Amino acid sequence: MKATWDHLGLSIEKALSGRSNPRNPIIARFFREAKLVEGWGSGIGRSFSLCREYGLREPVIQEIDEAIRVTIFRKDSSHVPSDEPTTLPLSDLEKDILALLQNEPMLKIREIAANLDTGESKIKHATVRLKKRGLLSRSGSKQSSYWKVNL
Repeated sequence: MKATWDHLGLSIEKALSGRSNPRNPIIARFFREAKLVEGWGSGIGRSFSLCREYGLREPVIQEIDEAIRVTIFRKDSSHVPSDEPTTLPLSDLEKDILALLQNEPMLKIREIAANLDTGESKIKHATVRLKKRGLLSRSGSKQSSYWKVNL
């Protein structure tokens, strides 16, 4: 996944040197005077530093006609250490699902929803989150599948 911004009238050299070229100077001045801007022309350089700091891939700068395009890449979820997601707190619903499935692993989504008196879509979303965190998995054949709680 990535986020892309186009900056009109700016070359790569000017952008990397810290040159600022606001599209609307009046609004830019307002934000500066309101102290909502940290510094003119420091955003692209700061983006590179923050990407390094957070372990992200280095941004890509492309010159397209009379503009530059800066692409910042998000962290790939496949590179997240397996123990990291389990450190996040569980919601009450997630805790209830895990407790229920430890005792009754053969339940279907609709049965879990009925037992917990909540909607099936909420149960589906919660089980997906639990699977992504490695706390829940589904095993067996389509006819006789069951839940495995991995605590």
